[in-house]
Amino acid sequence: MVSKVKPLSVGDIVILVDDTLPRNSWPKGVITEVFTAKDGQVRRARVKTSSSTFERPVAKIAVLDVGNAQNCKLTDP
Repeated sequence: MVSKVKPLSVGDIVILVDDTLPRNSWPKGVITEVFTAKDGQVRRARVKTSSSTFERPVAKIAVLDVGNAQNCKLTDP
């Protein structure tokens, strides 16, 4: 069974997959715009990094699951 994944949305913090760079060098950024296909699925996104803006297919974008502060639970060590 395939589980559904939340689609990319504006404001998500992401890493841009770049096969020409080592993984620890992949640029981080924030999604500023998403592009949907006729079927309503997000297929591409525009990402703002510290140095530039890129447009990439969703297969080349990895979402960082940082959540927001309201959903985080702090625990004492």
